[in-house]
Amino acid sequence: MIDRLPWGGFLAALALLVLSALPASADSENCKLERYASLPIAIESAGRVTVPVSLQGEEVNLLVDTGGVFSMISRRVVDRLKLHPQMIYMQSLQMFGGRTLDHFVTVPEIKIGAMVGKNRDFVVIPDDYLASDDDGILATDILAAMDVDFDMAGGKVALFSHDHCEGKVVYWTHDPYAAVPFKLDDERHMKIDVTLDGKDVPAFIDTGSFDSAMSLETAADIFGLDVAALKKNDGRHAFKLLSFDGVAVANPNINLIPDEESKIMGGYGQPKLLIGMGILRQLHFYIAFRERVMYVTPADAK
Repeated sequence: MIDRLPWGGFLAALALLVLSALPASADSENCKLERYASLPIAIESAGRVTVPVSLQGEEVNLLVDTGGVFSMISRRVVDRLKLHPQMIYMQSLQMFGGRTLDHFVTVPEIKIGAMVGKNRDFVVIPDDYLASDDDGILATDILAAMDVDFDMAGGKVALFSHDHCEGKVVYWTHDPYAAVPFKLDDERHMKIDVTLDGKDVPAFIDTGSFDSAMSLETAADIFGLDVAALKKNDGRHAFKLLSFDGVAVANPNINLIPDEESKIMGGYGQPKLLIGMGILRQLHFYIAFRERVMYVTPADAK
């Protein structure tokens, strides 16, 4: 779920074909990973991952969203916890589709596993923006302070300390893995370079979206497609192959969204392609935020 500040800043039914042949390494004593939390995941009605988090002693289900700038909680949770929304002055948050959010609350206590935080700010998001089984969003303002490990086959999201040897994080297998470099923009979006049907396209890793999406106008420009024909065909186009650093996807089903609908795709500095859980749920992927590398294997790698 991509959101952005006013001045700045979905792949379904896909198959994993190949991973680059980097050797997986066992941790030495000096490179041991420090696990902060291991959280059971639930797959909500929209197909995305949520984890349990405690706010003021009450358990809520938050969507794990690498495409989100600020963590959020729903208005119903705000009311239930008797929190007091405050106006966000001088700026607002624009969501996918152009909706603007302009209130936040301060939560006195938040617990994620055994970790405890005090006086944490959350943007207030309307209930109708979330799936019925979501209570809010856990975004990169919190996630990027740690490494985040998505074990889809094991049904867990684990949080680890940044403090480990570079490249020594693939603990779950000795099989080959992919090491995918990424950049964080000013709003902490994970940007990677991908190749789509032979063309280079900048993309964002977005666990807050199930589907993948691309700016319709950008797709038309890059691939020489007819905008009017794409709109008449509901943005459908048969792409053949998407690949990034050893990970390849055949026949990717990408939603082409007109910029006038998304409000945030296609513009200068904005994402041209969002890669969501439709492909990511087939993987075990470890996001090392300090290293700026995402380590990837098939979900069932042992």
